[in-house]
Amino acid sequence: MPNLCVRNIVDSILLTMPFGFGVSFIAQIKARNIPWLALAVGLVFEAIQLAISLIFRSPFRVIDINDLLLNTIGVLLGYGVFMVFARAYLAITQHLQSAA
Repeated sequence: MPNLCVRNIVDSILLTMPFGFGVSFIAQIKARNIPWLALAVGLVFEAIQLAISLIFRSPFRVIDINDLLLNTIGVLLGYGVFMVFARAYLAITQHLQSAA
């Protein structure tokens, strides 16, 4: 049972990391707005799960605050990874331009 809990945590985070990483490629968003966007993504996922469970009368989709928080963390981590890569890319290109 503990393995299932850990897997659920990891899956919830990994699900939204690509969104956090890729959002800067899609739109220009200020860094101070990323936490609000991350929370909105988690809310949308949970709203979709609620809609699915209501439409199909399925008890398998559970709305959970933990999923909301983990999805938010996933977006924030993805954005953080993007920022690390972006800064590394800029540093490397500036170093190569100054060496040339």
